[in-house]
Amino acid sequence: QQHQRDEQRIKELQEMLAVLQERGRSLLSPNSQQELLYPSNKDQNAKQAGTKETRKWHLQQQQQQLEKIRQQLLFVAVHLNEFIHETVDKTGNDWSAPHNEVVASLLQKLKELKSDLLSPPAPQVRSTEAPDSAQELERDAWQQERSMLQNALKQAESQLAKVTAETGNKPLAETSSLKLQRLYRKYLRAESFRKALVYQKKYLLLL
Repeated sequence: QQHQRDEQRIKELQEMLAVLQERGRSLLSPNSQQELLYPSNKDQNAKQAGTKETRKWHLQQQQQQLEKIRQQLLFVAVHLNEFIHETVDKTGNDWSAPHNEVVASLLQKLKELKSDLLSPPAPQVRSTEAPDSAQELERDAWQQERSMLQNALKQAESQLAKVTAETGNKPLAETSSLKLQRLYRKYLRAESFRKALVYQKKYLLLL
């Protein structure tokens, strides 16, 4: 029964990472960024006020999606960390080959997603008109969100690599595992609160 629950938990984590990987590629594709930062000629021919409002709305939607992905990545990292520690505590040094393969696969997926996020955007075709202050704010906000998501991925990957390396040594004490989990949860709550304040500030700046 416990083995079946472990397998189900692994499957859920794999599926979640696969979904996040696809969302990350879609959100950070060159076409998505170009549509957000540099509107098409058709949009430029529209009324200026309407175009600005549309860009603001798209920016807010993109920011919300990026934040959701970041939160989900941290959620996966927490649960993966808990699963690995629980398995190590139960099996001692008998860390089976199938589990090693699963952990390696999850780590590889995180690396692939981080690679997608770190890849430089394709050269953009800028408008002949100088960007106004609203466009500059949009571009800065987008880059800030991208940077935050990259940092979250690095932290998740670093933690996973650390725990994976420790499985070859003696099991971690239960108190250490619980402390690590509590720290992750505190970080998650603090980041969520901080992000809410950042969104409020950005919204006011774009008005």
